[in-house]
Amino acid sequence: MNELSLLGFSNLEELRHVLRDIMSARQNSQNLNRLLYCSRRTAEINAIYGERLLSSIAKLPRDERSALFAWLGKMGPFLDDERTEVDEDLYFLNGEEVTELGPGEAARQCQKGNDGRLFSVRRSIFGITPLDVIHGLLDSPIETVHLLNSWTFEEAKRWADDVDPDPQSWIQLLDVSRRRYGRLLLGAHCDEVLGAETFYPAASRRILELLRVLDEIAGSADATAHLNQSGEELVQRHFVGNKAWFTDESDENKRLFGNDMTFPDPMDESRTVQCFWHGKIKTPQFRIHFEWPLQAGSEKLKILYIGPKISKK
Repeated sequence: MNELSLLGFSNLEELRHVLRDIMSARQNSQNLNRLLYCSRRTAEINAIYGERLLSSIAKLPRDERSALFAWLGKMGPFLDDERTEVDEDLYFLNGEEVTELGPGEAARQCQKGNDGRLFSVRRSIFGITPLDVIHGLLDSPIETVHLLNSWTFEEAKRWADDVDPDPQSWIQLLDVSRRRYGRLLLGAHCDEVLGAETFYPAASRRILELLRVLDEIAGSADATAHLNQSGEELVQRHFVGNKAWFTDESDENKRLFGNDMTFPDPMDESRTVQCFWHGKIKTPQFRIHFEWPLQAGSEKLKILYIGPKISKK
């Protein structure tokens, strides 16, 4: 959601009408309810000049304010819980910083190759598409990200209905992953490990994001495992630095957990493969262990383990 479109209301009744429309649309569309992300900071913006949104909502009838408090305080979904990490993390829309708001996250999603879009609640202010979000300093931008923007609930609902539903179980996650990422080979050991774990929707979405990057890298390699420019850029972006998505284990962890990080080979389960490189999921602490570096002559990148962080045991 474009939280900037909630700014500048002249009175409570005008704001109430818009909030009522948002809640009605979410209640009438399960997909929109699932996909319309907002920031946890939304409750603190000044929708009416000089007054926090929460303070304005507190003046509404009990049933209305209870539903709004639940949405903005507990239910979300909140972009903060699944925030995309990038370098030079600074974004602006119409001269206003939106790094921690919907426009910033939508821009980051687009830069990662995902379908990030915006919904603006008022056409009078944001009735154009695309909206241009600036990545970096205003006087020295790194990139301008052009975001599709809607200001009608009907169009936003159509967008939401066109998105594949999120997996609702680990079985569905693994099925989607195997169908979607054909350059990866997910071993049966992944099914065995995840089958014993509680399902976490946020972790599931993060796993899909990490697998997408690995699939793109695998697809950028030739028969000798040499990466093209696109693949090299992905490795540089996601395997290097303090905020890398994929890292090697420390020497100490290799010594302490080497046996635990030895998994059945998806190509031949009578053999095992020791894999220390892993992708990171923070909440809960899960890991994706994969064979790295890429192997010459191998058609697919092996994913040998998806489950709880092993070195935490």
